[in-house]
Amino acid sequence: MNDLNPIKPNYSKGIGLSLLIAAGLVFLTWVALALDVDMKVAAFFFNKSTGWTYKDAEPWRSLYLFGTMPGLALTLISVSIFFLGYLQPKWQAYQRQMLVIILTTILGAVG
Repeated sequence: MNDLNPIKPNYSKGIGLSLLIAAGLVFLTWVALALDVDMKVAAFFFNKSTGWTYKDAEPWRSLYLFGTMPGLALTLISVSIFFLGYLQPKWQAYQRQMLVIILTTILGAVG
């Protein structure tokens, strides 16, 4: 039969690129582990004599004080917008994004 679309997509280039990026990230992770990069970066923010350098700076102080409240507020707003999408059509465009936030919260609480 005559094919209407003679252009066939070549997915092998995309898969190869994805594998190359994944291999590069694994290699960089291994190098960072071998060179102890995380502790060197942490040394910029923590001193044994004074403690954490930015302990009284915003937004870190607020995040410490309020803990999970911003995430809980975001989840409640997302649930509201998600159900509002069933009542008003203009909010339907945001339902998928709100569902991602809701599911992320559920997965974070379970894990």
